Amino acid sequence: MSIKFSYETNVGRKRDVNEDSLWPKVDEHSHSATDPHGMLFIVADGMGGHMAGEVASALAINEISETYYGLDDEVTEVKERLQIAIRTAHEKIREEAAESPEKEKMGTTVVTVVVKYDEEEQAGTVWVGWVGDSRVYLLRQGRLTQLTKDHSFLWPQIEAGQLTWTQQRFHPQRSRINRALVAHHPITTADVRSFELQPGDRLLLCSDGLYGEVEPENIEKTLASYPPQQAVHNLIEQANSPKEVVNDNKRYLLEGGDDNITAIIVDVDPQLEPVASSETVPDLPVIKPQQSRLITPILGALLVILMLGAGFFVFTNVYSESAVSSAGTLAVDPAVGVEEADSAAAENSEQQSIVIVSLANQDNTPTPAADSELTLPIDEPAESDARLPTATRGPIMLPTQPPSPTPSPSPTFTPSPSLVQALLATPTATVVETVESAVVIPQPVLVSPKPFGAGARQYSSNSEIEFVWQWPGELTDNLSFEIRVWLPGQDRLGVHNASLLRQDGSFKRLGDGTYSVSLLLKGSGGVKQTSPEYRWSVAVVEIDPEYKWLGIESEPRVISILVPASGS
Repeated sequence: MSIKFSYETNVGRKRDVNEDSLWPKVDEHSHSATDPHGMLFIVADGMGGHMAGEVASALAINEISETYYGLDDEVTEVKERLQIAIRTAHEKIREEAAESPEKEKMGTTVVTVVVKYDEEEQAGTVWVGWVGDSRVYLLRQGRLTQLTKDHSFLWPQIEAGQLTWTQQRFHPQRSRINRALVAHHPITTADVRSFELQPGDRLLLCSDGLYGEVEPENIEKTLASYPPQQAVHNLIEQANSPKEVVNDNKRYLLEGGDDNITAIIVDVDPQLEPVASSETVPDLPVIKPQQSRLITPILGALLVILMLGAGFFVFTNVYSESAVSSAGTLAVDPAVGVEEADSAAAENSEQQSIVIVSLANQDNTPTPAADSELTLPIDEPAESDARLPTATRGPIMLPTQPPSPTPSPSPTFTPSPSLVQALLATPTATVVETVESAVVIPQPVLVSPKPFGAGARQYSSNSEIEFVWQWPGELTDNLSFEIRVWLPGQDRLGVHNASLLRQDGSFKRLGDGTYSVSLLLKGSGGVKQTSPEYRWSVAVVEIDPEYKWLGIESEPRVISILVPASGS
């Protein structure tokens, strides 16, 4: 049985500290599915505030992983090993809290998965153990099923189909849980279930910061449409993104990212990796198959004939068109119909008002709690252990060095006469190969933020904006990326120092040629007024031995930016 997995955790948009933890946090698991005790995966969502939640979740994953694999081989049953491991983690949290009054109310949810393959029986099994409201989903043949049952106040109504996802999202008791690894609760029992696995199954472990922001149908479509690493990243991107929902005949624009977000995707005997389709995954980047760099000898011969017949001018045009059409090894459909989308949004706004809300900051939103009994009535108060709110995340300032200069783009490349003569004197196949290598310069492809339009999403210059792009080229030490933001008719200005990009703690290499960085646009020269018409792009620039514009820049994309008034 072949197992592949990918993971990602994110602090979200409203928290200072990430209280989620996961295990393993490595690219290669230390065990295999055929090992006696299988492959273990864990997600924990801490609570308690003041760093206590972060401590509790970290203790949980460490104790569970060490205990599960450290037990004597006499404990053969996976279910028993999981229950012992989770119980040991709870005891460790209680011991830690007893030593510090600040941690007396700390706790964490936890969800575990063990994937095991019996070679004799030729059968795969997954064990799922959990305490709290972190979840495990199974995607099988394109259909999503929840394997866990939340230990939460709302779960009986959810299981009975009495609450839609939107109703859950706005419910005043949505964050109340009645079982967790809480410091002052002496006993907590984990539920453990097992299921048969089939080739092609995909498992998702996640905290409530994910499923509380992304509707089940979008989770299903994303899992069905992307390979693990891209699926994890896109799910977290969706959770962090603004979104429109309708509740009680009112349209709400949720800001997204109210909580920490963590996810692990586990593939069982993965088949051919799925390819995203704009019909199945709306409002997500569409990854196209890698384009072939081979040109048939016939096309090569035609190219040479055109060059001989029309001369140098035709050659230059061929170069320009080829360079524009090339998109590297990964490509994303450019934003289209932005003007139409804006018009549609304007028409809809006249018919129905939009309320912009952040549930994380609403006074009537209760803090998540761990109650001792499931049967507590909704309208009766109960003592609870609250997930204390953390302070709103402040802007992370960029280096004090001024942004990189923005030189004018270099003129279109013109091949030298000697190169033209060399091409004309070369056999057809070699000409094609030489021309191809000369003109295919991969350009960055923008992934996020997405264009402003019917989704009514807008970004504040006072808050960090995560920029995500793809570039299949090799990022050598003398190269860097420059993010540019400007208004039409104005100069394209860099909003950070490209030379210091790799020193920025938010700069990440996400794999598969995907990169991201979070930037604060406040004070940037090109961002001075509120407008839905800003453009942004990513360019590849040379930074060593000195800054040099290379003319390798993505197609621009629309972004709407709000510039708050001074003092606001």
